[in-house]
Amino acid sequence: MKSPLAASAALIAMFAFADPALACSVPTYQSVFFDEGRLPVIDGTVAVEIEVMETTSESGPVAVRVSRVVRGQLDFGPLSLEVAVSSCGGYPQAGSKGVVVGRVSKRPDGSNVIAALWNYPRRSRSTSRTPSCPMPAPRADSDVLALGGSSSRGISPVSTVGLDRTTTVSRLRIEGDRPLYLVLGSRAPTIWSLDGNVGLIDRVVVASDKSRVVMYTSAVSGVPPEKVSFTTCLPMANGGLEDDALRTTLLQEIGRADRVVHSDDLTGTRMPSFERFVPDDVAKPVRLDETSIVSVGLLDRYEILPGKAGLDALVEDKAIAEDLDASRRQALRGNKVYRILKPVHRLPALSRYTIYVLPAGMDPPVNASDYCVFDGRTGHLIDASLNHEGCSVLNILTEIGNDPTAVVPPCRPGFQCTASIPMPELRPTEIPLRPEAYVRIEYLNPDRNMQSMRGFLQSELGFAFHRITGAPTERKWPPPPDNSRDYHFVMFGSDALPPEDVVPLRGFARVPYVLLAAPRLPLRTVADLVRFARSNKTPIRYVDSGGTATRVMESFLAHFDIRGERIPASGDDTYAAVITGRADLMMSTILYAAELTNTGLVRTLAVTGAGRNARLPNVPAVAEFFPDYSDGDWYAVGAKKNAGANELLALADMMKTVNRDPATSVKFRELGVDLFDGGPEEIAKLLKR
Repeated sequence: MKSPLAASAALIAMFAFADPALACSVPTYQSVFFDEGRLPVIDGTVAVEIEVMETTSESGPVAVRVSRVVRGQLDFGPLSLEVAVSSCGGYPQAGSKGVVVGRVSKRPDGSNVIAALWNYPRRSRSTSRTPSCPMPAPRADSDVLALGGSSSRGISPVSTVGLDRTTTVSRLRIEGDRPLYLVLGSRAPTIWSLDGNVGLIDRVVVASDKSRVVMYTSAVSGVPPEKVSFTTCLPMANGGLEDDALRTTLLQEIGRADRVVHSDDLTGTRMPSFERFVPDDVAKPVRLDETSIVSVGLLDRYEILPGKAGLDALVEDKAIAEDLDASRRQALRGNKVYRILKPVHRLPALSRYTIYVLPAGMDPPVNASDYCVFDGRTGHLIDASLNHEGCSVLNILTEIGNDPTAVVPPCRPGFQCTASIPMPELRPTEIPLRPEAYVRIEYLNPDRNMQSMRGFLQSELGFAFHRITGAPTERKWPPPPDNSRDYHFVMFGSDALPPEDVVPLRGFARVPYVLLAAPRLPLRTVADLVRFARSNKTPIRYVDSGGTATRVMESFLAHFDIRGERIPASGDDTYAAVITGRADLMMSTILYAAELTNTGLVRTLAVTGAGRNARLPNVPAVAEFFPDYSDGDWYAVGAKKNAGANELLALADMMKTVNRDPATSVKFRELGVDLFDGGPEEIAKLLKR
């Protein structure tokens, strides 16, 4: 069970800009919308189609209008949506529509308020049940107990998610005399350390909140590997309707749910009483026998402890010192500033917006790209930190942090921008930009899921355009639309083809898929698969998860004349189907395949691109066995036909600059994306125009 699941340091660095979203532990307005065909059935809830009527920037009820009642009964009077509103998931925008599930109560003034369920069940295709989440059955005499929460104060000496993110330890003291079947869920990366009468443990099911860096973020210590299961498909107790969703799922899957408890503090808990306790050594790193930790992923020992413990160690070593300039700290909205006094190899995993000042001539820490590290001589961000978003000052040497010469950076969709950082200015060389013009991108089939490949590419493409064009400092971001001056791109791809009135300009990305097989099959290579499938009398069972992954899978089978049988699955159940052998094959996205490779849970056969992929350098391409084979997604940009000739030239020139930008190439490689510098003719062929 201790099969390693390598968490790439490069990928962690790539996604460091997204860390605030990873740290979110509350529902946001975007996370309460359900697909109508995937509504969970939980007693006492209603499902209503709503439209947001007001925009707010503070937590609290949001006024909505009910379009129709999808399920249950509701008085059509005034209704408010009660959900934590956070920059992590975007603010409610007037006009946003969707279906929410929740419990309705009346206020003293007669209006209704709906407490919304956090949308974990959106992964399910079921029309009447909560998500499918297979789990081992408990013993007949076991108590089935579920504990969920967000954070712990326990300091871990090892990380489950890489050295630049924090993993904590949650201690469980096993007491009593009855066997326990424990379902443990934490939204933060956690090592559950069990002690006491651990012989009573029947089973531990570890529920991880899948992140952008790794799929399984938590681990267990003190329990034999054969008693541990891992999942990412379970809801987690959150003190509200999520508890009911978890209870319903447990009843559905294993027929039992004796007690479900949410705890604000997971530092120490006695089981089965759920009584909280604070260990005597809570301020020190927990002593863990690393050889006894059961995990899916690779465990990394911290070079420098995360959080305050690491900072205190650096201060004690006189490697850094806090800058107590009160006026500057006030301008920095309370962020602490540390001056680096002597070479530091790695900064401790902490807030991404902790500020460091590096003396002139000193080499930066290896993870400086994840933090706001300023040059003590110029006052600007050092080169390694230039792509880090959200640093709260422009020039660390000025009294209030302003810098009138700095260029305003982009604000990624769904995130609140409170400040700007200086960015290098890369301008096109052929076509001059109109004064004060912005580059705007219209997404076809927009995807708000920032964990998806499309979401990543949208973010990176918008960021690249801003690096090229800059932005007038006198206009705030986002600026008001100016159709007479601004440049307009249309982004499209193989999964969202453009209408006929869009002129293709330039390709920018190809995304291969990865062929995964169940480990029980006698296969080592894709050539073995083809021989096995053609000689086998029964069809090959493949995961049908919908979308382009299924298209690529079925195209592969057709290309090699292999008979297939669809096994419907969605979300993380797609991987569970192959891991458990319910399906033989699946096409996976590159990031999750990179995570699962070498774990022993699946067999990674080949990538579908024209050659090997930088994220999986040891995995061959299908083309190495069958020349000229290539498949996957592609992405490009274009413009509306009514755009002027000069605008089309300017846009085409900007795309050339994006494709030639070394920083963009590096980021794409870290994502597992191949650069696609295709011209209009090549894109037209892909579109069959």
